[in-house]
Amino acid sequence: MAIDMLQTISGLGISVDVNMVCRRVVEGEIQRIAQLRQVVVESGDPTAVHDLRVSIRKLRTAIRLFWPILNQELRSLDLQLREVFHRLGELRNLDVAILACCDFSDDVREDLVERLVQMRTLTKPKLVTLLTGPCVVDVLIRIENPVAIVPQQNVWNNDTHPIRLAHRKTVKSLRRVSHLWDLVEVHRLRRRIKRLRYAVEFFAPEMGKSAKAYAKRLEAMQNLLGKTMDQVSLSSFFERLDHLSRGETRECRNQASKMAKKATHNRKELLKFKREISGREWKVLKSATRAA
Repeated sequence: MAIDMLQTISGLGISVDVNMVCRRVVEGEIQRIAQLRQVVVESGDPTAVHDLRVSIRKLRTAIRLFWPILNQELRSLDLQLREVFHRLGELRNLDVAILACCDFSDDVREDLVERLVQMRTLTKPKLVTLLTGPCVVDVLIRIENPVAIVPQQNVWNNDTHPIRLAHRKTVKSLRRVSHLWDLVEVHRLRRRIKRLRYAVEFFAPEMGKSAKAYAKRLEAMQNLLGKTMDQVSLSSFFERLDHLSRGETRECRNQASKMAKKATHNRKELLKFKREISGREWKVLKSATRAA
């Protein structure tokens, strides 16, 4: 095993083989994706749909973070994984919309839910067809060695460590959002916080408590941003929903307005996390990512 792929965590007396971290993460997510695909195809269970999206997102994050040491076959699958991810997203969005109807008035809730369920029923077969035919999951399962046989030399240092790279991009997005509440940048920040959280979690078994504690902070931020973007998406969805009765149209527009206001209000809560991104827990973790 190449010595320069073995990173010593300064001051903690721990050695982290980045190759092994990469292999563990990638092989674990591939196995999970294969299992969840079967559940989604057989039942279309909303929880399984969500979990499969999360697992695909983690694998795509791993592909980006560990790119220098991955074999070419795995690298080439990112676009196909993205297609499956987006198809799952179409079903997931309807599941979120159905759940949101709990806050609607009694006189329109039942009819709206029935319509959304019908839309979901029409959407699911497209996803099932994609997952049951020859698809990217079958290719993933056949990959025997996700890590390149001869990794590039000296790919990890203080600047290129996956956690530090993800942190820098997150800080950049957070700085932009704190100055201007732009929804495109908020969405980008959400993606980058997810990537940073996953990067930390990938190394958590080796790095221990400092990584786990920081990941918890990131999860709280991610959840808040998730609620924010769900509110933005739902507001747009219910605003555009057509072929409704007069009462349903009025209710949808009223709820859409409330959702949009809630999303804007979350800005204040989000900015409370700003210090934590580079606070004490990050400094401990940053020290742990220092190259030997």
